Amino acid sequence: LYILIKKNKYNCIITGLSHLNLIVLILCFFLKSSNKINLLLHFHNIPNINFLNLKERLINLIVFSLFKLLKLRNINIITVSNSIRDKISLKYNIDKKHISVIYPAIDFDKIDRLKLTKFPRDKNNEKIILSIGRLSKQKNHDLLIKSFAEVRKIINCKLIIIGEGKLKKNLIKLSKNLNISDYVNFVDKTDNPYQYFNNSDLFVLSSLWEGFGLVLIEALYCEKKIVATNCPGSPKELLSGLETAYLSKNND
Repeated sequence: LYILIKKNKYNCIITGLSHLNLIVLILCFFLKSSNKINLLLHFHNIPNINFLNLKERLINLIVFSLFKLLKLRNINIITVSNSIRDKISLKYNIDKKHISVIYPAIDFDKIDRLKLTKFPRDKNNEKIILSIGRLSKQKNHDLLIKSFAEVRKIINCKLIIIGEGKLKKNLIKLSKNLNISDYVNFVDKTDNPYQYFNNSDLFVLSSLWEGFGLVLIEALYCEKKIVATNCPGSPKELLSGLETAYLSKNND
């Protein structure tokens, strides 16, 4: 990578992963002033929110130390929400003026086109609760399924979870143990989630933490009611004050 940068003299490098941030910052030490390159370090999640990930915590500590050691020359930090910017500024003592917030882009014309696709399943007069996200600890689907089991006792409804991940078998087993497996549908990652948005009655985000939560904007655009955890990250930033959205306590 060092040879490639020296040879081609790029104007800019944009990185979005913690170990890549570390690599390009280290390379900056060895580039002559004539080869200095503009770096955009992109953070799409709150650094070190998962305290069990020691490797990420160590990498980010070095990254932000190098960032300050290089005296901010030719380097900018980009985050996808004000929440991430504030966390980085506070934890690593970095002036907010060196951190820019750029929300992710959404193709609303694409949503309008795809949401009208025929819904792939029969609603049977049931309320449909929708959740979208990878099946990981961060998204906290076990809380969602346990909560749905309580709701199911008083409301005729189904839960559709769209996403893939290593926790899928555990979540299916949990649904069976709670005797609600007939009412919980797991859908692998799809190129068109908007037909599900369009035909659902409620969208739920059960995350323990979030970076931006693009699905919240998609749900709002599809005029869905939303329940989301008030977790570290963007839910409060995006949903606060909206009559169609409810923020619950995190992990409640």
